[in-house]
Amino acid sequence: MQTRYAVISDVHGNLPALQAVIADAERRGANAYLLLGDYIVDFPWPNEVAETLRSLRNATIIRGNKEERLLNARVWRGNEQMAATEWTYRELTPENLTYYSALPSSAEITDDSGEKIRLFHNFKTLIREPRIEIFRSSLFHAQMGMSRFTIEDANLRYREAVLNRSDAMAEIAELPDGVYLWGHNHLQSKLEIDGKLLINPGGCGVPLDFAGAAPYTLIERTAERWKITQLRVKYDVQATVDALKASQFSKAAPVWVKLAEKSLLGGRDYFAPFRNYAHELGLSRGEPDYPVSNETWRLAAATFDWDSL
Repeated sequence: MQTRYAVISDVHGNLPALQAVIADAERRGANAYLLLGDYIVDFPWPNEVAETLRSLRNATIIRGNKEERLLNARVWRGNEQMAATEWTYRELTPENLTYYSALPSSAEITDDSGEKIRLFHNFKTLIREPRIEIFRSSLFHAQMGMSRFTIEDANLRYREAVLNRSDAMAEIAELPDGVYLWGHNHLQSKLEIDGKLLINPGGCGVPLDFAGAAPYTLIERTAERWKITQLRVKYDVQATVDALKASQFSKAAPVWVKLAEKSLLGGRDYFAPFRNYAHELGLSRGEPDYPVSNETWRLAAATFDWDSL
């Protein structure tokens, strides 16, 4: 039987979104799972997400920066900018903490066809310096420059941006042929360039390109080519937000909860603009760049223009 892979990334603790995506993938005949990291922190279900991942059959699962950050949770104890990570660390069972911490940072598998599939969380070829701005979630909507657009519009803009960057094109030319899966920026995309297939399934838990549904991607090798299906799964987003706001997590990390709510309901990035605002405010007050003091974090929350995006 041909392998049909469900590719999922950036759950960020949003259990209802993950459950909806897995149910949809099962209905569509997925028989393998490829997961690209960042399963925790912004929603109050880190254990339930871990147990869901651990229950998947035929799954290749790597870690993201959110899992790596768990290692420093005790160092940041009491800092409100890191409250979401600290709460998650305290909430996790020992078994699930060990599970997340032990995940590999990347992986490579071989499809039945013999083609290589490589898994990353942050794919430096496209998330690079200087930035390719269309891949930057905080600038994505401004870069699109449209009040309404489709995933096909976005894919064309991604391709155009990469083709216009000689440094990225030179790196892509040096990559071995095959499939490259990556996440991190919460923007669903697919590119086929120079014999390489570059796929981001989007931010399952907090999509930052469209609102209202959880993204993932199905890939399957047919006789002649890879079949790629970019999907969005509807679920009760408002009920998820209501549960988030009613949780103990909301009391522990209220600013992060507001950022998650605004980003999820609006389908755009509030995290990076707020974080940048807080850091600039901290620098103006003579503080280290990261993390800012609790006083600065609270001042940022009180003075940030929450309706500016």
